Amino acid sequence: ATPIFPDFKLGQLQPHEHLAEFPFYLALSDRIFAIKRIHKLFEEHGITMPEFKEANAARYLNGSIDLVFFDGQRYHIADYKSNFLSKNPSLADYSTVNMRAAMDRSGYWLQAALYLVVLHRYLKVRLPNYQIEQHLGGATYLFLRGMRAGDAEQGIVTWRPESALIEDLDFILAGSGRHD
Repeated sequence: ATPIFPDFKLGQLQPHEHLAEFPFYLALSDRIFAIKRIHKLFEEHGITMPEFKEANAARYLNGSIDLVFFDGQRYHIADYKSNFLSKNPSLADYSTVNMRAAMDRSGYWLQAALYLVVLHRYLKVRLPNYQIEQHLGGATYLFLRGMRAGDAEQGIVTWRPESALIEDLDFILAGSGRHD
């Protein structure tokens, strides 16, 4: 019942407008997975990333996106988070500032971007005349412990990155792109 966009609630989705637990296999290049290039790309877009080790043998990533949905105009992903943001939880923990800090610490920006690359690749194959600007929406992170029905600000982080970020990340993962 919580609005995630103006005048849009997940509860209004019809069965043909969403896919729950959307499984994916994201093919990567045969080259070494370029962690430094990904860090540089995110830095260029003003996003802080936690440090993580270079991966030398990754050929694909697999997982499941909690929810892919269509809002009537664009396709989006949603990810449910049930983690506590403090040791003594309160509703105040789920302010926009605190949730964005949790996104920074936990690498959720990268997770969201990877999920959007997955959706981007899927839509390119499945949607006739696909155009990233027109059809790809963003990522909504639903911090369930902080959400309150009717309060769009509480417990929700929405992010629609620039198309260039998703396209560049897609190229990097494929082993090419403008960030060589």
